[in-house]
Amino acid sequence: LGLFKTFMFWAKKNKYTFNDTFTEFKKVERVITNQVALTIEDIEKLLNHDFKSKKLEKVRDVFVFACVKEDKDTNKAARNIPLTAISKFLLSKYDYELPLIANQKQNEYIKDVFEELEYTHKIQKVTTKGKENIKEDLFFYDRISTHTARRTFITLMKRQGKSDKLIASITGHTDMKTLNQYYQVDSEQKKEAMDEVFNVELKLKVV
Repeated sequence: LGLFKTFMFWAKKNKYTFNDTFTEFKKVERVITNQVALTIEDIEKLLNHDFKSKKLEKVRDVFVFACVKEDKDTNKAARNIPLTAISKFLLSKYDYELPLIANQKQNEYIKDVFEELEYTHKIQKVTTKGKENIKEDLFFYDRISTHTARRTFITLMKRQGKSDKLIASITGHTDMKTLNQYYQVDSEQKKEAMDEVFNVELKLKVV
């Protein structure tokens, strides 16, 4: 868009056009919504839960697989993605034929999975549009979707200090800015970072 406007200003300056209506065009305000990502403890809790419903068990397994392996986007070039111990376990459980679940159904049922695990506390959803913040309290399980798995994968990798280049080689991202939009920083991580830097023994000189 910026390149197009630059061209139009050039065309007007050189009298190839006299129409300057384009100068009044305003870029649509960007809408940003805070998202959630899971911890490794959440994944352990998911894996260790005994679901009575086979349907929810399969939904759980597909979701966790995406969390620890990174979901496969068929629109991107082929990537070599190593299998982890968890992903190997899940694949062997289904004889290397992981159940295929339609995205719409997976998004619907994964909320039931987290509700059964009693992720029923409320968290605040904040949507930012320009200078306006729209706040809404929702149950944690209502914030979970298939996209949470990809966000969790990237967030866990970043928290372990893995480089953006390494993560992008797995996710297929070519734009680091887009990649980092998936990275979620929570209050606990902020506290841990502050403690690592500033919780040191200080030797103060008393005057």
